This record gives sequence, structure tokens and C-alpha cells, in this order.
Amino acid sequence: MKTKFLHSLFAASLIAFSIEGKAQLAAGATAPDFTLTDINGTSHHLYAYLNAGKAVVIDISATWCGPCWDFHTSHELENFTTAQGPTGTNKAVTLFVEGDGTTTSADLHGTGPNTNGDWVTGTNYGIIDPPTATVDPWETSYNIQYFPTIYVICPDKKVYEDGANNNVTAATLTALMNSKCTNVSVAEVTKGKLSALYPNPTNGSIINLRYTAFEKSDVSITLIDAIGQVVSNERFGNVTGEQNYTLEIPSSVANGLYFINLKIGENTISEKISINR
Repeated sequence: MKTKFLHSLFAASLIAFSIEGKAQLAAGATAPDFTLTDINGTSHHLYAYLNAGKAVVIDISATWCGPCWDFHTSHELENFTTAQGPTGTNKAVTLFVEGDGTTTSADLHGTGPNTNGDWVTGTNYGIIDPPTATVDPWETSYNIQYFPTIYVICPDKKVYEDGANNNVTAATLTALMNSKCTNVSVAEVTKGKLSALYPNPTNGSIINLRYTAFEKSDVSITLIDAIGQVVSNERFGNVTGEQNYTLEIPSSVANGLYFINLKIGENTISEKISINR
């Protein structure tokens, strides 16, 4: 864990030295699974996102870290999220993990003593602020040697660091994701396509799907919650052509973020849905 003496100007030189002298997780290593809750109460389960075909980009920073603040205020991570997140291609999930377990909500909002400014206002991705007892072993599992560390994790669970460090941009992140994450979910695949999913968000008890199987295939439609648990699963054999299906959402299902996985043959199309009754 990074100690508080890094608040001094000497911190910048230590961080810069560690960038050259130490290594994070090796490129292509398997990312350890985790479930962490952000400051808005949303739970984020890494493997649930990956199993849904999403790449996950993680910024591990600290509110008092100068290079971290420079990266944050460049808005490159926000630009990446706008382009590749739910409002763009929907290929990626972006998360910020505060690497210092003693950081307070006031620090994140720019009013505490150990911060460079407001990290929350205008940010379009989840901000996670774990306590020391949680973040220390998490950082050990990810071999965090310096702040900021920017990881791209692919759906095959392999992790890659954006080696640009202080020159990370939306373009470098997108290039890394596209070159390494060859199995990122898209809206159309070889065996079929998903042409409609509505209403989304839903405040009722149903979700309607319109999909097409290009050739005779087995089809499954699975509703998965944010921690990877299967809520419902339907299977159909020998399906071909355009199909309409109404998925009934059990009344016991809580509000929140979910994924619908449409599997046509060996191909899976994943889309995020929000239930807000």
C-alpha cells in the first residue's frame, strides 16, 4: 500500500521511478476476479462483465497523486467511456478504484485535506473507494506498484496495461482494447443478430427481444445480474429466421443493472439492461 508520505513533492519522483523500475501484472496474465461497490451503491463484479462480453478498463489512482489528477483532468477516460461505454459502442465498462484506503468522501469531492480536486462531478463511470482492509489485498492481487495504473481487461480475463502511463488517451485505450480483446461483444455475430431490446430501462415485468438466427441453431436467452448470478434462462432448439420473444421478469427481481445474453449457436450477444420498477 502506498503510504501517506507520498503526499509530498517527493511523491512524483517516486512514482516516476517506479514506472521505470517495477512491473505490474504481466501482459496477458489472468485478472483476479473481484466484486466492489462504488460510491453510488452499485456493485461491480468483474467476471460478470467479462462473461457478458465486455472489456473492463480500470484506473487505479489516488486523490492526492499529481500524475493521477493530470490524467483525470485530461478527460481522456471520460472520452473513452463516452465512445466505448453504454452510450457508445457498448463494448466496455470503465471503473475508477481509489488506491488509498484512507481516502474520504470529502477527498473525492475535492473538499478534504488529501486531494487535488473534485474527482466526482462530471465523471461518467463508477468510482470505487474501498477501505484499507479491502483495497490493500486487492492491490496486492493486481501487483499495483504505482499510481496511476491503467488496466484493460478482456473478456477472456487477460489483462494488459496501457504502457503510455502519463500519455494515456482515449485513442491509446481504444487501440489496446481492439488489438487485444478480439472477443469483445458486438451487436451482430456470425450466426445471427439482435435487432431490438425494449423497453430499456424497464419499469415493468417484461423485456421484448427481436432477433434473427441466420441458420437453424439452438438459442438460449439468459438474464444475469451484476454479480454474475443467473436470474432466468430459456432454451429453444432448431430456431431459424426472425423471432420475437417476451422475457418475463420475476417480481422477486430487485431493481438494478442486469445483462441479457442471447446465444445463437456458438455465438453470444450481450446487452445491458436496467430494471427500475
